[in-house]
Amino acid sequence: MQDYTQHGDPERAERYRARHHKDLNTNDPTRAGYLSYYILWASPSFRANVQAFKNKFNL
Repeated sequence: MQDYTQHGDPERAERYRARHHKDLNTNDPTRAGYLSYYILWASPSFRANVQAFKNKFNL
């Protein structure tokens, strides 16, 4: 399976985020659902996503 950083299809990414928004209910940014949502599916740029994740959660 490819993630947004690999396929770059914004419609597919939006569908993923809609399906997996519930994963954020844990309120734990170290959980796999958070990491996937913010790092693999936020934008096509892996590096930018990692930096944005660190900034958002003060890591």
